[in-house]
Amino acid sequence: MSWAKPSAIRDLVTTYIDNGWPIIDMLATKADELADCERLRNRIAHRSPEADQQFKVVQRNLLGTERLFSITPGQLLRARHRKHKVLVLRRYLDVMGETILAITDPPA
Repeated sequence: MSWAKPSAIRDLVTTYIDNGWPIIDMLATKADELADCERLRNRIAHRSPEADQQFKVVQRNLLGTERLFSITPGQLLRARHRKHKVLVLRRYLDVMGETILAITDPPA
């Protein structure tokens, strides 16, 4: 079973957990950023055309534009997140932490 992709997680939890709660609801609020985390992880782990293309998606999502020159995953993680004014790495860690907390201690 794969727990790396938000879409795969949704499928798994609806199969194995009654209505997928609380995971499916908590995952929905962060799905886009979690998908970007997965794309970035794949680019770090694999140097394939598909991983490179998906890394460009992450850059567009974060920077709002195509890059005129290449940037490494490490450089992107050290860049400032436009909306949250923290490092991209910090934002991704916060997103993962908030998601885990929401799943493990869901609102009543």
